Amino acid sequence: MIVYTNSVQLLSHKMEDTHKYYLLGGQFNKNGQRIIGPDVIKALDDLYFDTCIFSMDGICPDGALASNSYDEYLIAKKVIEHSKRCILIADGSKFERSANYRFAQDNQIDVLVTTKPIEGYAFKKVIVIT
Repeated sequence: MIVYTNSVQLLSHKMEDTHKYYLLGGQFNKNGQRIIGPDVIKALDDLYFDTCIFSMDGICPDGALASNSYDEYLIAKKVIEHSKRCILIADGSKFERSANYRFAQDNQIDVLVTTKPIEGYAFKKVIVIT
């Protein structure tokens, strides 16, 4: 398996020796331990994925997933556009608040993994982990 990420934190965890890992280049965001900026977007222009896994900061009343970071919004939007399957991981509190930048609709998500039952959205599959 090949894994592309902008998360420095992900790479700091134990990784499977049989996988190949690529850290997308760009500006290092110390607070989020992520790589952001136009270089990440440029790299994503040429990459396509079988599956993407991402999170969100909040959700809009119409089911739009949103981020509070413009850089993260751009990255999420591009990755979703370039993926065959999308998995959203978001704890239940993310559904109790909104965020500024809308990057996808709930019906674009194949699997939601969350901490409490979520109703009223168009996610294709919901997995609740308690």
